[in-house]
Amino acid sequence: MLSIAEVSITGAVPLPPVLPVTTTVLPPPVAETTAIPAPSQRTHIGNNETVTGSTVTPPQVIETAGSLYAATEGTVTLEASVDAQANIHVLRVVKGLNAELDDRAIDAVSNWKFSPALKDGAPVAAITQIEVDFKKLLPETFRIGGDVRPPTVVSRVEPDYTYEARDAHYQGTVVLEAKIRKDGSVEIMRVVHSVGYGLDESAIEALKQWVFRPATKNGQAVDVVLNIEVNFNLR
Repeated sequence: MLSIAEVSITGAVPLPPVLPVTTTVLPPPVAETTAIPAPSQRTHIGNNETVTGSTVTPPQVIETAGSLYAATEGTVTLEASVDAQANIHVLRVVKGLNAELDDRAIDAVSNWKFSPALKDGAPVAAITQIEVDFKKLLPETFRIGGDVRPPTVVSRVEPDYTYEARDAHYQGTVVLEAKIRKDGSVEIMRVVHSVGYGLDESAIEALKQWVFRPATKNGQAVDVVLNIEVNFNLR
């Protein structure tokens, strides 16, 4: 027995855990897996006197606090500087929606985590444009809190600790944004925090097979959106 996968659920507000589980799993069999892309906010290299050329890879968003929701969908484009240590400073709004959403976008991006731009494989400072997407939360979809009670797990499939991660002695936490539907099924919406080594895909494939007793609002089953943390720890 080589690894532990710990699964817990978090929401936008403090809430009771959804049956946290700790389990010991055996190494998975060697098999090819299909890569599942981890969606991220889009970035582009902007004008920069010190970093130019096609060899520059723009800074990458590696962690956010989750999706941003508003009354209408739209995108705010920000220009920001990201130094070689991945510290970000928002410079201006390139394309806005309105004052409120522009400010929300700036506040959100200021707390995101980035990897720095790369020039010929080395970290460099760069000016980049970041597109911040706002989603429209459908009226029938809720967040946990108030009179919306969280879902509970009915059955689960444990994620595999991949050989790639085990051989690298890697430990980390995958954070997925998911919708738990009224019928108890799970829809993985996006990867909020990626760790690589095949663990993102392992967490996704396992959680897609989970079955929940749905969340309720005033006693009626409802769809909810929440974050699911999958902690991979070697021992």
